[in-house]
This record gives sequence, C-alpha cells and structure tokens, in this order.
Amino acid sequence: MPRINYVQLVCKLGADIPLDQREKALTDVGHLCLNGHPDIRVAITAAGAIPLLVRLLGPGLSDEVHYNAAAALDALSWNPHNKVAIAATGAVPLLVQLLGPGSSADVHSNAAGVLGSFAENAAIAVAIAAAGAIPLLVLLLGPGSTTDAKTHAAGTLADLAVNSESAGTIAAAGAIPALVQLLASSSTSKVHVAAALKKLAQNAACAATIVSAGAIPLLVQLLGPSSPASVQEATAGALGDLAAAGCGQGWNVYILPAAANAIVKAGAIPLPVQLLGPGSEVHANAAGALASIAIFPEHAATISASGAIPPLVQLLGSSFDYAAQENAT
Repeated sequence: MPRINYVQLVCKLGADIPLDQREKALTDVGHLCLNGHPDIRVAITAAGAIPLLVRLLGPGLSDEVHYNAAAALDALSWNPHNKVAIAATGAVPLLVQLLGPGSSADVHSNAAGVLGSFAENAAIAVAIAAAGAIPLLVLLLGPGSTTDAKTHAAGTLADLAVNSESAGTIAAAGAIPALVQLLASSSTSKVHVAAALKKLAQNAACAATIVSAGAIPLLVQLLGPSSPASVQEATAGALGDLAAAGCGQGWNVYILPAAANAIVKAGAIPLPVQLLGPGSEVHANAAGALASIAIFPEHAATISASGAIPPLVQLLGSSFDYAAQENAT
C-alpha cells in the first residue's frame, strides 16, 4: 500500500483547486481523521489542514462539504490543543451559521454536535454564545428538527449553561419548556436533556421555570429501573439541584420548598434510595438528591422511613467516590 503524502493531500483542500478535487480530498481527509490512528491526525494537522477545513465551512458550498468539513474538524478537535487552534481560526461563527435555516437537517445535527464538543472549553463556550448560537440551538429543540439534532442541541446547551449569563440567555430563548417536552419524547436522548436541565437548575431564575413547566414528574419517572444508569445519574443530579435551588444569595426562599415538595409528591424518594444500593452507578447524585430534599424535617423523616439511612451509612465507609461520601453526610 503506497505511503500517503499528507501535505499533498491537504493542499488539495485549497481554494485554487477545482471543486470536484477538493470534495474528493475532503472525503479522504475526513475518513482519515475519523478512522485513522491518532498519529495520522497529528500529521494532517501539521500539514496545515485546520485553516483549509475552516474555510470549507463558509458560504457558497454544498451541505455535503459543510458536513464533511465539520466532521473532520470535530475529529481533529479530539486533541485539546487543536480545539483551541480551530476556534482561533474562526470556526465558531461559521459553525453557528450552519445551525441556521439554510442548512440541511444533517448539517444542523453535525454542527450542533461539533459546537457541543468545543463548548467543553469554557472560553470557547463563551465565544459560541457570543456568536448567537443559543437561539438557533433552542430552535433545534422544536418539532421541525431530527432526533439527532435535538439531542446534540440539548447537549450543547447543557455545556453552555455552565456559564450563568448564558444560562439566563438559554432560558429567555424558551429552552426550558422545549427541554421539558423532550423529557416525554420516546426517541430523544434523555441524558443530554436531563443534563441541560441540571445545569439550568443551578441558576436561580431558571429553577422556578423548570418546576412550573412540569419537569419534576417526568424526571422522577426517569429515575426508575427501566432507565439506563447514565439517564438515572443525570436525572438524580437535576432533581437534586432543583431541590436545592435558591440556596444562593438573593433567592426567593419559598421556591425551594415548592420544588422539594413537588419532588416528594411525585414519589421520588424511594427511587434514589434504591439507587444507593449495591450495583448502582449513580451513588453520588442519588445521595445528593436525598440530601437536598432532607433540608426539610418533614421530608427527612420520609427519607429515613424509606430505608435510606443504612445505605447512606454504608457509603460513608465504602470505597465509592468522594462526592458520594460527601452527599451521604
């Protein structure tokens, strides 16, 4: 098999190359980035691929080109240094533009997913929000989008919501009712939706909106044994943050008991107690949810009566992670 000249291949991505040859080179580069050894991605990066791939995100090119260029950049961004370099080359506003109505459903999904990967970097997340991504991502949560687009949009919004200013923008754009609707969907990934609600629940103003939108009964249902451990973990975390909402300065304290009362009324307490037992992968968030609800004496008694004390004590003396032990106290 002939040795690949990566510099020669990458050069074929240039604007002076005929479009059909560029598209062929892009397909080859994308395949190598996605399926090749990490050393191949290093070689493609060293050959100068990043600025050329970013340019292929721009206007006037086909959905297929946009999709393949975004996918290749996503694969290169598995290296954190590349992630910063890609953002510095101007990829963020171009990816945000791809979320708009001029792109296909596949491009929407792919661009949202790539932005979600980039949003794991706090500085890039701020740039994504500043580029106007939030209202476009919220639109992708709606009925006109594919399941993949909704899932990726919810995941990206979860990462953006870590920033309190962005969380407020997400809520103002109408994300919370849309996310709550997705909790009842049979197809959308509940992990990303619950994660987004968990992050938003840490913002005082958002927590009340989540409760009033009817999220709590749906979240409680997802704690049940039919849900995967990853969904149970995200859901328990969201309920814990909702129950503890408003502990920050300036919060209307009457919201806190309303959330905790709604969680208890929905029958939540026995479910996180079960998740404390042997074989559970979500000890920390389950214990955290119970800790938040137990702030109120009447609920603490219910938690105790549900048999939570022995497994919580067991957590304190176990080899489980530190967060689980902290919440058990």
